[in-house]
Amino acid sequence: MFPQDENPIARLAAIVGISIMLAVLGITLFGIFTNSTNTFESPYLRLNYPDGWREMNTDLITDCEDIECILVLQQIAPPNATLMISRLQMLERQTPEQLALRSQELQQGEVIGTFDLTLAGQSAFGLDVLVSGRRCDTIIRQIYAIRDTTAYQILVIVPCQDDFASILGAVQDMLDSLQLFSGQAI
Repeated sequence: MFPQDENPIARLAAIVGISIMLAVLGITLFGIFTNSTNTFESPYLRLNYPDGWREMNTDLITDCEDIECILVLQQIAPPNATLMISRLQMLERQTPEQLALRSQELQQGEVIGTFDLTLAGQSAFGLDVLVSGRRCDTIIRQIYAIRDTTAYQILVIVPCQDDFASILGAVQDMLDSLQLFSGQAI
């Protein structure tokens, strides 16, 4: 492979160079094949419906834009129900600094506004509610409750990266306190 009269130092440098290139290539390929997306294996979220408690499976959309992610919580629906996942933009985009300043004026779990909208032909009702996460002191999340004839969905728009397990806990506590699905369904 190497000429007999080649300088031993040059041969050593060539071997080291090739080794470094192979190492870099190996690390790159390892990173590509082991790169896992920020998937979220969550426990089920229990919601209080008029006819009793039901569990909801969760699915996390991980392609975040700027400071917003969407956490989709879908009811375990009958077989004839279809999953509808839609990206909803925050009604009012705010920076983390604006959110922090706003949250200082509010109390945990306070409802700061309501809104109605129509999504894919379905009526929807939403609440702007303040909840806490681990990595954000207090952040505002917009809760959307959507109803059709077969299934319910709740979409939580998270305005910052956070620990999603604590988000689920906070959302569960909020729904319990608001009794969102108790009484008549919206």
